[in-house]
Amino acid sequence: ESVRKYAIDLNQETENITHLGNVFKSRKSVLIQVTPEYIQTLSVEGQAFLKSLGSRSFVICTVATDKNSHGVLLVDYIGSKKQLDNDDHYFITNIANQLAICLDNNIHFETEHKLRLAFQKCLPVEVIDSLLVGTASSINGISRVITVIFTDIRGFTPMTEVVQPQEM
Repeated sequence: ESVRKYAIDLNQETENITHLGNVFKSRKSVLIQVTPEYIQTLSVEGQAFLKSLGSRSFVICTVATDKNSHGVLLVDYIGSKKQLDNDDHYFITNIANQLAICLDNNIHFETEHKLRLAFQKCLPVEVIDSLLVGTASSINGISRVITVIFTDIRGFTPMTEVVQPQEM
């Protein structure tokens, strides 16, 4: 319950290198052993938060890739008296890296889906597929001799938004 009530500003400036915001900005991970000396470096709220959890140690990992910084992952053995060690730190860091990759992939798929929806209004699905996977014969189009007549037809633009290209 105390975790839900505790808010941390990742943009807050602090000299404490183990502050969540500083770990986030540095894109690193840290293993912290909760000692009386460490507790003294925290704000009053941070001290109360750690005491309420009964933490003996925890790992803070940045969830980030080269493209995006998604946040931080904070892991602790809250339910037991076990302290986290370097093996746990390594394992949790790898989980944070995999989570970041999954989040990046999700962003990529959402973007691709939005692009598909936008382009499907004016291009056949096959053309969109070939452009997205890079198999299009030419990104600049195909050169052909055609005859075009430009006229102002009332209601034409709204009609093109609802009619399939093959029906035009």
